[in-house]
Parts: sequence; structure tokens; C-alpha cells
Amino acid sequence: MELTNEKVLGKQSKLVRSIASVIMIVLMTATAELLNEKEIIFPEIAALVIGAWFVDRQPWRVNRIKLVILMSLSAIVGISIVRFVPLPMFWQVAIGFAFAGVSLTVSKTTLVPMISACIYRFI
Repeated sequence: MELTNEKVLGKQSKLVRSIASVIMIVLMTATAELLNEKEIIFPEIAALVIGAWFVDRQPWRVNRIKLVILMSLSAIVGISIVRFVPLPMFWQVAIGFAFAGVSLTVSKTTLVPMISACIYRFI
């Protein structure tokens, strides 16, 4: 069975994406450990890195720029709610869900993992 140039390049591309995904996750984890700041790495961010870089087809309807912007914004909002909103946890979670719902609607995406980024700190 002979490998064509396209198949070889496809395998090399997948290898490069695999290595890049692992490096990114290691960097996030190392940064979190060095700075003793566990909020640097979210499990959903690690999953999104793998999903966006390694998997050929994304399960979410979102382009890569929106993916980064929405996940970053959701994480910032989630942390801000915990630190600056002096309400009971029930209302903090409700605000996080509301923000995620409005963001999904306005951005016209299906990036559901952003909900987790909005409410991760409450758990």
C-alpha cells in the first residue's frame, strides 16, 4: 500500500497538532503550578485546546477567534462574579448562567463549554 503525498502531509499535520496540544496543556499546567494560581487552567480549556487543535472537525459551531474570545470572557466574568458580587451562591450561579445564555445567543454560536467557564468557580 503506497502512501500519497496528501496522506503523508495529513499524518504530519496531525502529529504537529497533537504535539502543539500537549505543549499548550503542559504550559498551562506549569504556569498554574509556578504561580500557585489554580485558575489558570480550566479543564474545559484543556478540552477545547485538544478539540480545536487536534480533532479534524469541531463539534461546536464557532470560529477559532470567537472560541478564544468567548472562553476568555466567560472565565473573566466567572472569576469577577465570585470576587466582586456579594450575593449568595444561588444568585452568583444565576448571573453566570444568564451571561452565558446571552453570550451564546448574541454570538450565534453553540460553544456550550463557556457555561462551565462562567460558573466553574462556584463549585
